[in-house]
Amino acid sequence: MKNDIVIYQNKSGAIELRGDFKKETLWANQSQIAGLFDVDRSVITKHINNILKNKELDENAVCAKFAHTAEDGKTYRVQHYNLDVILSVGYRTNSAKD
Repeated sequence: MKNDIVIYQNKSGAIELRGDFKKETLWANQSQIAGLFDVDRSVITKHINNILKNKELDENAVCAKFAHTAEDGKTYRVQHYNLDVILSVGYRTNSAKD
């Protein structure tokens, strides 16, 4: 699968998201999603856990692990979530702010 990189600019800086344009989706890890919505990562974890627990979205369809090279040079497999999860979490976090 070929992924292109998309840059989203929020008020505190740029966040890179993986784009899978064949499947018309984006991928982001929890830290990136937290940055998109300017909330703590623990808030994102809570919302994702509730979305999956309540079977609002199918975990097998919306989650994937991608290799990520850390600053220490080691490669780690990091859980990423597709656009459906990003939007669901965004709805919850923005609703809580209103």
